Amino acid sequence: MIELTNDNFHQVVANEPRVLVLFTGDPKEGDQTAFTALCDSISNPAPWHRGVVNALSSPDIAAMFGISNRLPALLIMRDQVVLYCDPIDMTSGGEIRTIINRAAALNMETVHRNIRELRNNQAWLFERRVCPASRRRR
Repeated sequence: MIELTNDNFHQVVANEPRVLVLFTGDPKEGDQTAFTALCDSISNPAPWHRGVVNALSSPDIAAMFGISNRLPALLIMRDQVVLYCDPIDMTSGGEIRTIINRAAALNMETVHRNIRELRNNQAWLFERRVCPASRRRR
């Protein structure tokens, strides 16, 4: 598991199709060890790239996901899409394992298609909110 910082976070997310990130507040806590053991016990066919972000030394990354004071937290991303981002209880390994397995089982083509449809619908709504007078040709 590598430490993710402002210098390498975006590069890792852009280059890795499956990313698990543990946000911690103190690198000396046992959360990293428990998280590593949990990830090693997951039997998914495709590997997950694992990283850890110290929210105290990299507050910009934690703030980007709104988890700066809710630690430890788990971020699951596939194909640059955030699938899960929430505080976790490291003692509930079964629940975390279930969340990760569900994220692994998703059909990402369907997810990307749904995102495109949502963006198109939002664009249509924004277009409809424009004042009709602004559309008149002069």
